[in-house]
Amino acid sequence: LGRGMYTVCKELESRVAANMVAGNISSAMSNFIPITQALGECKVTDLTKAMYQTMQNHAQNDGFINDSVFLTNRKGSDRLSKTTLEKVSDKLTVPFQMVDDFVSSTIVRAKYLGNIDKGMTHEEAMANADSYAASLMADRSKGAVPLVFERKNPVTKLFTMYQLEQNNQFRYLLKDLPKSLKDETVAQIMIKIMEMCIAAWCFNEINEGIFGRRSALDPIDMMFEGYKTLSDDKMKASEKATTIATSVAEEVPFIGGLLGGGRIPISSAIPDMESTMKLIFDHDELSEEQRNDYLVNDVIKPLSYVVAPFGAGQAWKTAEGVKAVIDGGVYKPTKDGKELRYSVDQNITNLFQGAIAGKSSFKEAREYYDNKYYNLSSKQLSSAYEAEKYGMDVDEFL
Repeated sequence: LGRGMYTVCKELESRVAANMVAGNISSAMSNFIPITQALGECKVTDLTKAMYQTMQNHAQNDGFINDSVFLTNRKGSDRLSKTTLEKVSDKLTVPFQMVDDFVSSTIVRAKYLGNIDKGMTHEEAMANADSYAASLMADRSKGAVPLVFERKNPVTKLFTMYQLEQNNQFRYLLKDLPKSLKDETVAQIMIKIMEMCIAAWCFNEINEGIFGRRSALDPIDMMFEGYKTLSDDKMKASEKATTIATSVAEEVPFIGGLLGGGRIPISSAIPDMESTMKLIFDHDELSEEQRNDYLVNDVIKPLSYVVAPFGAGQAWKTAEGVKAVIDGGVYKPTKDGKELRYSVDQNITNLFQGAIAGKSSFKEAREYYDNKYYNLSSKQLSSAYEAEKYGMDVDEFL
């Protein structure tokens, strides 16, 4: 349709990106994931020393970055002229950039240290470390990104946005890592892979405890969850198969982000079609609270990623997290009133956590989803409030 439409699509992509990443602390934390992968070829001692050197470099530049083509390209360049909104948006992406700078420098340094120990010269060690980091983290320099990720077609973007790292991770695990370890024994290769899996599981445990999401590819957790699903006598065979298939599909590049998986799921910026159809065709059958809930959470919220200039993702997280603490729980509107999904303790710790990481970050939320708890109906909720008068809190009632 011409340059006009190309410009519109390019602006649309930039707007969605600014709303999903700018100010979003949990998105920034996902940049730590490559360190778990680096255990496949780097020693723990080298990674630890590299982290220390990276932190020292912030205090006093040691010139390492200038010798690294990968890190120089990673830093990139900045535009001389920016609008006020662009300047504010850039400020909000500082945490994201800081984590990326730390992780990329750590990985290049760790590989470089290992190469020097093997007897390589400075130039050989640096060139190899640059090549390794590019294969591990995905090189975003000009000409290095596969062309499909550069396409502005909005349909293509649904499948490729925030999938470069996800795709690169599979490529590294299935092609680059086996090639690098071809001279190792099977036992040594298995140990390396197990170290990476354990590191990914540890990262997800910490990340889930703070932000309520398991962002890293985590084979150990997938096996645990698969076993739990297969052992659940209350589930039908079709439900078990669907649950396991969905869990696996969420980690697959290009489709995982649409299903809510991956490091930064694009699904949060897409209106929910089922809820939208209910609003249109079943409008009279819904209560006013239900209509408002569908309208806000499933239509307005996704559209805000396109309309707002930046930071919509974190703004929604903060609003929902704080509201959950003020309300003492997360509720779902029904025709007869409202149901309680899970209660939330009203304390300063939860208020801070909710403001940073949203309503899904609370331990009560994880227990609710992990154990597949049922919602507390309006009638049961009334009984719970009645029980509170006699000293029994909602958790005890549940």
